[in-house]
Amino acid sequence: AGTTHDLAGGGDIAVASVVVEAGGTLRFTADGQRLVAGTVEVRGEVTALSNAKRLSIAAATMSIAAGGRVHADFIMAAMSNVPGWSNSNRGMSHGGLALNADPDRVYGSPLQPTTHGVTAQSQNPGGGAVRIDVSGALVIDGAVTANAKHTNAGHGGGSAGSVWITCASLHGSGTVAADAAGNHDNEGAGGRVAIYATDAGSFAGAVSAAGGDKHHRAGTVFIDV
Repeated sequence: AGTTHDLAGGGDIAVASVVVEAGGTLRFTADGQRLVAGTVEVRGEVTALSNAKRLSIAAATMSIAAGGRVHADFIMAAMSNVPGWSNSNRGMSHGGLALNADPDRVYGSPLQPTTHGVTAQSQNPGGGAVRIDVSGALVIDGAVTANAKHTNAGHGGGSAGSVWITCASLHGSGTVAADAAGNHDNEGAGGRVAIYATDAGSFAGAVSAAGGDKHHRAGTVFIDV
C-alpha cells in the first residue's frame, strides 16, 4: 500500500502477473509502452504520466476492484498545431466539436480510438488514451477513464481522450468514460470510447463520452457485444 512503481523500458513489458494494491500506483512513463501479463488485478491506481500520454495493457484476465482506477486523466499533452486545437480561449475538440471551436476539429476513430485529447492551458489538461485488450474475462467494478479538466474558466477546457477495450467477457458495475468537464461557454468536448466484448450480459456499469456540463458537446461511444 502506498507504493509507486514506474514502468521502465519501451515496447512490450512482459510479466506473469500484476497486482496493484489499494493505495499503490503503477505509472506508464513513455509512449509506446505496453504491459503484457497473464493476470492483472487493480485495487489501486494505474495511470500514465504526461510524457507517456497513453497506457496499454494486454492480459488473459483482468479485474479492477471498486475504488481501483485505470486512467489517463488530465494529461498535459499536445497544446497547439494539432487536431482539435482552436485557441487557448476556446474549448478543445476531439470526439465532438466544442462550442465556438474552429470548424473541422473533430478527429480520431470512433471504432478504434487511440488518440489523446488536447490541452488548452496548463490548468485545463486534456485526457490521454487507454487501451485494454483481455483475451478472457474483464471485470470493471472501479473506473477506466481518459477524462479532461477545466479549472481555469479564463481559458478553454481540454478535450477528453480515448478508451478502447476488447475482451471475451465483460462484467462489473463500474465506469468507463472519456469525459470533458466545466460549466462554461469555452468548455471542452468529450472523447471517444469503444468496447468490444463477446459477452457483456453481466456488465451493469456506466459508459460515457460526455462534454462539459453547460453545452454537453459529447464525443462518441461505440459498443459491440
